[in-house]
Amino acid sequence: MSLIPAIHSWSLTNYARRLNSNSTSKNEYFWSYLDVNQTSLKMIITPTLQLLIISSDQCIEELMDIWLMFNCTHLHVHRKSILFNYTWPPTSSTTNLTRSFRIKFINDKDLNQCLKLLRDYFSINIYSPNDFNICIETIQPTMFHSLFFNETKDILALEQSTTMNIRTDFIRQYLSTCIMDPTFFNFVNKNEQYLKKILMEK
Repeated sequence: MSLIPAIHSWSLTNYARRLNSNSTSKNEYFWSYLDVNQTSLKMIITPTLQLLIISSDQCIEELMDIWLMFNCTHLHVHRKSILFNYTWPPTSSTTNLTRSFRIKFINDKDLNQCLKLLRDYFSINIYSPNDFNICIETIQPTMFHSLFFNETKDILALEQSTTMNIRTDFIRQYLSTCIMDPTFFNFVNKNEQYLKKILMEK
């Protein structure tokens, strides 16, 4: 029996990311949408490394390292949808990157399965089914604050949350993520041709 836990995967009906407009106003933005009529959509959470991936037929639309982003990400749940808001780096700097995207699940069962995993890492606000402005429940993350840092001082969590360096013992996970990207093989071919060209010039 394999000791590697299964990858968690759910099909989605909608995905949208917030894009800033060309206006000088920082508060002006619009949403770029994808739905199942245009492409297949999936949400994946990988084991051990804890990558959260949103993918379409064309590419990986979102890639979040949960170990890095857990303390700067907030989730907002309304009906079958989750809105992700995060700021990186998690400081008061004016150069922070703020990003928002939202996804919609096919059914409540998939949504609840996903939330059972995410609630360990992220702060989650659940809103009334009839009014997005009324927050009926707030769930605070439990795993990082109580288990990893206060009790066991988990080395993996500390390393992943303080550095962008790739851990050599997780190279296999990073490669698996690359292979999930439909554009990855085209990228490899282009780089191979580029390297051959350089070698020929020498």
